[in-house]
Amino acid sequence: MRLIPIMLILAGVLALAAAQPAAADPTLPPGTIGPQDYPPDVNPLTGLPAEDPSFITERRPLLVKVSNAPEIVRPQSGLTHADLVFEHYAEGGWTRFTALYWSQGADRIGSVRSVRLIDLQLAPAFDALVVFSGGSNGVIDTIRAAPIYPFNVISPQFGYGEPYFRRIPREGLPFEHTMFTDTADLWRWVEEQQVRTQTNHSRPGWAFHPVPPPGGVPAAGVLVDYIRTDAEWRYDPTVGQYLRWTDGIPHTDAVNGQQLAFENIIV
Repeated sequence: MRLIPIMLILAGVLALAAAQPAAADPTLPPGTIGPQDYPPDVNPLTGLPAEDPSFITERRPLLVKVSNAPEIVRPQSGLTHADLVFEHYAEGGWTRFTALYWSQGADRIGSVRSVRLIDLQLAPAFDALVVFSGGSNGVIDTIRAAPIYPFNVISPQFGYGEPYFRRIPREGLPFEHTMFTDTADLWRWVEEQQVRTQTNHSRPGWAFHPVPPPGGVPAAGVLVDYIRTDAEWRYDPTVGQYLRWTDGIPHTDAVNGQQLAFENIIV
């Protein structure tokens, strides 16, 4: 099973801007994939070959809000199936994930938590639907006034409960961290609501090349010291990926027990 190829750490406006798709660059070396055109069998979000590329033209990406605090919510479910994972401050020095699902599905994702203002920028950037559970009055009002509403948001907040969302209790887990979802039901919601399924490909994406650009230096690890938690990635040359640790503990997926692994980290 393919692991997560890209992890993006959003630590403010500058990092968010760096995470946006890049414009075309005529100086890119030969063999570069993107940022304007991609082979029909390549995922434009990861640069990786797709076993079944039909998703590129037949379904929209899903941005799902996943809790990362307090510690009891770990390990989360479904993160190893995401194409991209964004980590950003949520509140009180804690971080939250926004996981993007497109090339493959996940049978269980969560726990699903509340929306943040950052999602109003991520949704149009990837022409994605935002999936969440709850939000502050101010953020919900902002969403209602935004172009993504109502056909690009899926949430119990707007009347969509089971089967799109379900409670999965666990001993010691607070009630607000028991909401889960899955991609099959979410994509079925898109069909039932007759929401546009084809992705808008007019936006440029990222450029991919197997050889690192000149001037770079090896990075054996990355450590981001958030206020309430430490996010660390250690490069494993045997698999060519960065493995995730959170507060010194291997960060795994509850669904399959795999440690989160990323081919690219963008800070």
